[in-house]
Amino acid sequence: MTARRYCQSSLVACAFVVLAAQVPAGTLNASHDLQGNAERVTGQPYAADSIVTTTLTALGAPVEQRVVARVYRDSAGRIRREQVPGAQQAPGPGDREDLVVVIVDPVAGVVYSLNPATRTAYRVPTGNSPNAVSAIPDPASAFTELLGTTIVEGITVTGRRAVTTLPAGTDGRPVQIVDERWESPALGIVLLERHLDSRSGVLEHRLTNVSRTEPPAALFAVPATYSIVDVVVASRR
Repeated sequence: MTARRYCQSSLVACAFVVLAAQVPAGTLNASHDLQGNAERVTGQPYAADSIVTTTLTALGAPVEQRVVARVYRDSAGRIRREQVPGAQQAPGPGDREDLVVVIVDPVAGVVYSLNPATRTAYRVPTGNSPNAVSAIPDPASAFTELLGTTIVEGITVTGRRAVTTLPAGTDGRPVQIVDERWESPALGIVLLERHLDSRSGVLEHRLTNVSRTEPPAALFAVPATYSIVDVVVASRR
């Protein structure tokens, strides 16, 4: 990945997080890892592999795509997400040049996007108070069926499901949309989330290899060898 391409993707990532934090409603979101519930969760650190799988069926034979990342949260509620574009496994330890890193720091009220190739950190203010960092809205009000509790990755989770049926389209078949969500109330994270649309396919996000130990503090700080570039995001009216 060239420095220019990394810079562009970094700015997009930061801007997406900041803008999403201002959205009051929604459902399954591609930036699951960067956020959680409506309140910043403290005292519940964890680390996990994040896997987002998209299975498209609209064109006939299913086409599957995966995005794999590693996500961390410390006891203060800071979140770090790291990914190697195109990789099918979560990145291992090390400061690789092709690593894409985003740090959400609700304590400082900023988001950082790190570029190891140029040793640059792009800093964007979130405009949120320290207790309101969430950028992924909670769709709980949309769910109509309680699924009880089960164990996912050794963690007790509660499930909810909503089924929406739309009138038949031009092909004469009704459209069914199913949203399912398994969440840990104790940790304040979603372990498994699935969105099924009979017109297009399935989008699934799950956390695996979950560890509840405190991640190293250095993961949530900009390395001393990096230069910091402030990015101004125009406010929405």
